[in-house]
Amino acid sequence: MLLPHDADLVRRDPALPGLAIVLDPEALAATLPGVPLGGLRIAYVRYRPGKNCLVAYRPALASSGETCIPASVHAVAWRRKLWDRARPGRAAEATRIFLDDWAVSVSLFPDDAELPSLRLLVDADERPRALRSVLPDRPDFWSAPLGDLRHKPQQRYVGKLMPPGGPAVVLKIYGERYYQDARAAASAFAAAESLGLNPLLGQSDAHRTLAFAWIQGQTLSETIADQGIAGASPVDAASAAGAALAELHRQVPNGLPRRTREKAVAELRALAVDLAAFCPHLGRWAAGLAGRLVTHLAGAPVLTCPIHGDFDASQVVLRNGAARIIDLDHAALGDPAHDLGRFGAHLTTAALHGDLTDDTADMVTARLVDAYERSSAYRVADRIDLHTAIGIFHRLHEPFRSHVPDWPERTEAMLARVQAILDRPKQRLAYPVS
Repeated sequence: MLLPHDADLVRRDPALPGLAIVLDPEALAATLPGVPLGGLRIAYVRYRPGKNCLVAYRPALASSGETCIPASVHAVAWRRKLWDRARPGRAAEATRIFLDDWAVSVSLFPDDAELPSLRLLVDADERPRALRSVLPDRPDFWSAPLGDLRHKPQQRYVGKLMPPGGPAVVLKIYGERYYQDARAAASAFAAAESLGLNPLLGQSDAHRTLAFAWIQGQTLSETIADQGIAGASPVDAASAAGAALAELHRQVPNGLPRRTREKAVAELRALAVDLAAFCPHLGRWAAGLAGRLVTHLAGAPVLTCPIHGDFDASQVVLRNGAARIIDLDHAALGDPAHDLGRFGAHLTTAALHGDLTDDTADMVTARLVDAYERSSAYRVADRIDLHTAIGIFHRLHEPFRSHVPDWPERTEAMLARVQAILDRPKQRLAYPVS
């Protein structure tokens, strides 16, 4: 059954005749009685108004925080004109289901139109042949079992190769739009031994696949959630993470893309437009806040260093008191405050949604920033507010994308927090220390 907010969305976008089907797992299952689609819940939504809407589903028994079950099914509702134009190419796809009356395509894992190598790598019989091109010097991995970690359809799959008695390997398969930047980041930091990164072990351009050494440990997110019961305290772990981030910002890698001010401004404005499509009543408010963020950003100094690009507590692995940063797929040259703001935005948003307390979010963020500044040549504490607000703004789509029942209310609460931050007394801007 469609949620009321989803029903409103369907009414506003008649260009996608199958939108009501893909946003209702029960309706999708009823449309395909011969396919085992019962007991699914929506795990991820990517909506492009008037063009298409991709919805990924997972078993309903999986918890909302589950990351070890891949999207078992994903469906795409298409604009009728796009559907008709692509039909000759789709006719040959025997592994995908097409609902012509609704202009909907349905894919069962591991079928993924943008990750064609996924089917080969998850198939135990085909995997050795595919891995020969990814890890040509490591035959001990070719027949190793592969465990699923996460799958974002048409973007990225992450799995874990587990050879008997040997070290594990992280296997990442990318869509065409994402592979080149991920490969550039992996190569750029390959020689940065002081970072303790999980080294790149192999790659295959043909399969758009990268293989990394597995890092054993507990993430900072897990440490915060269990309040340090299984390891270091959250504040001590945050201190280690801050020092590790400062070390990342000290590197001098080659080949990273530049995160320009113009790109950051364009992203903020585009996010406001996107929000208006699925939350029209919040569109004007979001556009106004985006304008204020752009104004503040325009007055900030242009600082450039290697940044993680998508830094939060889930990107830090802790072991024996040391912190190691993982997942540099979005690494770029940009403002160091970007990473600290993203970290603060992640915890602030989690507190807004009731996943942790405001005191914990503030305490952990403050400890990380303090440790960062003690190890870094950059002073960013006085502009954390601005970049935290920008980071929250970048997360506005997450309640809708994760399809929580109260996604409009959560989105509104996030906008209110952005406004509250911007309404604080103007903060100074941080400059590099000579």
